[in-house]
Amino acid sequence: MSEDEQKFLNLRILPAIVGMEEAGWLLGVPEHIIPVLVRSHLLDPLGAPRKNARKYFETVEILEKKKDRKWLCRVVNVTYKHWRGENGETKNPPKVKSSNRASGKLQSRENDFNS
Repeated sequence: MSEDEQKFLNLRILPAIVGMEEAGWLLGVPEHIIPVLVRSHLLDPLGAPRKNARKYFETVEILEKKKDRKWLCRVVNVTYKHWRGENGETKNPPKVKSSNRASGKLQSRENDFNS
């Protein structure tokens, strides 16, 4: 936890509006996950910001949502789905077939040592 994050979370009165970094701190997720939550409509920015504009969020809404277990499960699932896509993983990864030729070489070498 960074010093800035620790100071922010220890404030007696939180600001009414927070940016993406602070929203991540409140939710306990990295800042780069916030745009993923916005795209999946789990977190709504204030106003009508353009796609590449800085986003601001209502602190009270974030604090209310983080009490909801179902919403948190959806956040985690969206995060997993995002990282699966980023890492190039598919739902059913291709199975690696063992070649008979390789296993045949291994058996022939074992026979050479046994004779």
